Amino acid sequence: EILAGQSIHSEDDIFKAGTTLLSLCKGAVLIKGGHMENQILAKDYFFMHETEPKIFSQPHVDTYNNHGTGCTLSAAIATYLGRKFPLEVAIKKAQEYLNGALRKSYTPGKGAGPVNHAWLVHN
Repeated sequence: EILAGQSIHSEDDIFKAGTTLLSLCKGAVLIKGGHMENQILAKDYFFMHETEPKIFSQPHVDTYNNHGTGCTLSAAIATYLGRKFPLEVAIKKAQEYLNGALRKSYTPGKGAGPVNHAWLVHN
């Protein structure tokens, strides 16, 4: 069991954390895994009661400009849910949006730059 304050270092840790978090709620859990090292795919881990965990993946984008990825992903999921897409479809579409925003990210100053939320407008 993953407890508060413990770090996640492996996919096994992600599955333990997802199972633990799911036991504390009635809904679903999505653990964003895009920051794991040495990835070819960025994987997000979805847990829901009475279903097997599911991995949603996109090609990993090699960029330092990853500021706001979690907020962007959650806002995009909420947007697609608001447009009446089923939960798993909303997650997949939001992940595709985030992947594009990472590919078109930019560096306005020092440190990790933001993803490009307007990438679809200028694409």
